[in-house]
Order: sequence, then structure tokens, then C-alpha cells
Amino acid sequence: MLAVSAPMRIRTVQIIIASLALLIYGCSKRTPPAAWSSSESVIVEPGVAIGPVHSGMTIRQVMTDLGRPNNGVVPTPPDEGCLVYTNIGLGVWFDSGGRIVSVSVGQPFAGHTKEGIGLGASRADVIKEYGEPTATNTLPNSSFELLRYEQRGIRFSLHDGKIDEIVVAFKPKK
Repeated sequence: MLAVSAPMRIRTVQIIIASLALLIYGCSKRTPPAAWSSSESVIVEPGVAIGPVHSGMTIRQVMTDLGRPNNGVVPTPPDEGCLVYTNIGLGVWFDSGGRIVSVSVGQPFAGHTKEGIGLGASRADVIKEYGEPTATNTLPNSSFELLRYEQRGIRFSLHDGKIDEIVVAFKPKK
């Protein structure tokens, strides 16, 4: 296992918190926004987008497209936050300037990558399609694992060897 820096540990904890929020509140019966009426057709594009939420968008643009988040804004230190749409399994992470930096999906999201990797896929499926990860993170005495593909801009969170969250990290604008 690779050594993990303090910022990576903080981000891993943030991802776990957002995942738990998606799992805990994911049973909302709200109608999904039109763009997500059937998330089965939503494609996850590493480093670029998850469906209509893409690199370069602002919070305002996301809320115009998807409406107000049904779980509000979850603040994450320092100067960041997350719009949580538990009814569609979507978390939209933004920086202090209001720019989207990453998007995460969990249950009940049914979309997938162009390679067919979606929630419920196995660790072996991910390795077969993407190769060995740039880094992995595990929690001691836990069945959670994070597979990081930094150059591609995608992370897979696994529980008991199955994907339960996908995070697309956007490349910073220069």
C-alpha cells in the first residue's frame, strides 16, 4: 500500500462522509430532474463529466439544470462544499469560487462508464478495464477500499469488493 499524504487522507474522509450521506438519505421519493429521468443512459466520462454535469460548470449552472438539491449543501472544509441530490444518487463537489471540482454517484444511480463499469461492478472488473490503480486507500479493519486513477480523473469506492460510489475528478483549469 502506498503512503498517503494528509490532504489525500482528508479528501478520502470527505468522500466517505459524502458516500454515507448518499447511502443514508438515498431513499428519497422525489422525482428526478428531467436530465436524470433514467440514469441508466447516463455515461460517466473520467475527468470530464457524469451525464450533464461537466467540467467548468458553476453551482448556479448545476442548479439550473438539476434544480435545488434535495439534501441541500453540505459544507466541507476548507472553503468547499457539496450539493447532494440523494434522490438520484449524485453529489456535486465545488471549491470556494463556486466551480465544480468533482462529481460523485452512488445508489440509486444506474449509469456506467463507456466500458460498462457501474455501481455493483467488482474490483476485478475495474482492474480489467482500467489496469492497476495509481493508488489505493483502505480503512483499517474495514471492507472499504478506494481505487484511484488520478491521470484519468476517476476514483472507485468499493465496499465488500463491489463499487458503491464513482467519483469523477475534473482537471483544474489553467
